[in-house]
Amino acid sequence: MNAKDIYKKQTIIVDGDIEAVITKIVQYPTYISLIEGFPNVNSNNDILNEVKSKRNFSNYIDDSVFLIEPKRTQVDWWEKLPIVTCIIEVECYETFRDKTKAMSVLGIVWFQEDYAFPIDADILEKIKEIPFRKICKETEGD
Repeated sequence: MNAKDIYKKQTIIVDGDIEAVITKIVQYPTYISLIEGFPNVNSNNDILNEVKSKRNFSNYIDDSVFLIEPKRTQVDWWEKLPIVTCIIEVECYETFRDKTKAMSVLGIVWFQEDYAFPIDADILEKIKEIPFRKICKETEGD
């Protein structure tokens, strides 16, 4: 491994044609905090609300978080989300609304059945559709 490999960046396409750098990824079992019983609509809604909270993201992300709505599967009388929660932070060194800022950032949340990488193909397509230009936070950077 050389020094260049240490700084290799993983990129992703958002908003159709914007190349953004993944600066952080967090993954964990969706139902890690479910102590007993089965997931249901209410507990799943709580999970979706909680995953977007500020504590899952760096301070500079603030409320600029996009949730890709997960597939909900009905199993008998309970409802299941995909088993892995995935959270990334992305940066783009371009701004779209405020040219006095240095960069644009966004948190993205999705759910899939296996740990990334790879990111599921259907999720990648949904990420490409995120209106990054409109919802990203533009910031001075570090």
